[in-house]
Amino acid sequence: MSEQNPFLVPAAGETSSGFAPEGRSVDAGRAIEWLKAGWGYFLKNPGIWIGVTVAMMAIGMVLSFIPIVGQLAMNFLMPVFGAGLLLGCKSLRDGGELRFDHLFAGFKQNTGNLIMVSVYYLIGVVVVSVLTFMVGGGAAMTGAMMGNGVGAGVAFSGLLFALLIMLVLMTPLVMAV
Repeated sequence: MSEQNPFLVPAAGETSSGFAPEGRSVDAGRAIEWLKAGWGYFLKNPGIWIGVTVAMMAIGMVLSFIPIVGQLAMNFLMPVFGAGLLLGCKSLRDGGELRFDHLFAGFKQNTGNLIMVSVYYLIGVVVVSVLTFMVGGGAAMTGAMMGNGVGAGVAFSGLLFALLIMLVLMTPLVMAV
């Protein structure tokens, strides 16, 4: 049995974790396998999964009572909680168990990087929102200036176009997170 040297320099284009910056491709049918595996993880201990979900909802509700700061805190902490849950899934995959403390495991490693993911996401949302507002707001102003039934149609079609732009731009952003 050979052990991999943790101090070995990664090959070009790959990090020590197996991350390939250029990405990997898999068959579309793998999505069904991933969903089945996720359901299997849930069935291994549904009580803990439900408890973790309720805890995250409770944390979100408590933070939502704090104006502005609470919402920002929750947005910044979601990747940290998500990383902890992914560590729990890794534990299940490796034959271990999911524990309630996995929810907070993201605070033990790479916390700063996980919060930076939220910062980049927030910047992306602001950029997409500004672009969407520029398109939708422009259409609304044009429709208001026309002032007749056609103006309402122009405003509504501009709004739909703005929403389409938002959907197109938000999809890769959310996928990246």
